[in-house]
Amino acid sequence: MIKTIVHRFTSSRAKKQRVVYHWPWYSRFFQHHLRRYLKRLQKKNRLKNYPQLACVPSDAIGQWIVLKGLYEEELLISFGIVFKHYLNRFKQQTLLDVGANIGNHTLFFSRYFKEIIAFEPNPTALKLLETNIFLNQTKNISIIPVGLSNHSGTLPFIEDPENLGGSRFECKKAHTTPFKRRYIDVEKGDTLLHQRFNTSSIGAIKLDIEGFEMYALQGLKQTLMHHQPIIFFETHTAEGETGAQAIFDYLTQLNYAYFYTIEPRKCNGLIRFFIRLLKGYEIIITPLIRPENRFYSLIIATTTPLE
Repeated sequence: MIKTIVHRFTSSRAKKQRVVYHWPWYSRFFQHHLRRYLKRLQKKNRLKNYPQLACVPSDAIGQWIVLKGLYEEELLISFGIVFKHYLNRFKQQTLLDVGANIGNHTLFFSRYFKEIIAFEPNPTALKLLETNIFLNQTKNISIIPVGLSNHSGTLPFIEDPENLGGSRFECKKAHTTPFKRRYIDVEKGDTLLHQRFNTSSIGAIKLDIEGFEMYALQGLKQTLMHHQPIIFFETHTAEGETGAQAIFDYLTQLNYAYFYTIEPRKCNGLIRFFIRLLKGYEIIITPLIRPENRFYSLIIATTTPLE
């Protein structure tokens, strides 16, 4: 009698069971070991004492943050070495972070400067920027949720969901794009700073706004002439009215006579492989007379030679 009841119960239970999800055994195996590796990365990155950063793991910047704790880690570490003679001065000065994104560079620089004024027009990145400032309880960062240009108004803005850092203002007539387009406010930096801030000393300006750097610098002309801050900027090409050469020409008119680039040592693929095998990964600073027509992740412009 008991055996019959058990048999009926188990048979009934088996009929109710069904597979709702299935994955190969090797998928589970690799996920398990990947998770263990990520935990080791987490411990390693925590020891670096970098800012805590909330990010989107599928985003290009987010992937580097998960991997190394900081996006463009090597360039940012180089900052403290290249500008070691300026650090005491920076503690009394303001940095303008034009294109703050989620706050990776903003929070790093907040440890070196008295005040950071962060400009970020992208609503998605802006929320993460606010979150990251809250996570780190940083008190010397002010956020301005607009873009900087050479005029006040609204401009079409393209948001790249796979790369927040690649989101950008459209410099020319709108064209077909698979990404989200919205209209966002822009302001002249000179006007905004005069109206809202009493900045006695602006020591540096960092710009990473995907080809819009020239327009932002034009709107900061009075600031550049009065404070003569060190300028850090990215550029994708040397050609065109907003390319690196046009920026060089514009800044030269404002008494900027020295340009440098900080980047990995350049050589062909095979030689680079053996150099890195023997010496490791090297970041070098090089004076730049005339920009090549290529991407530069960091160009530095100054009115006096670097010490």
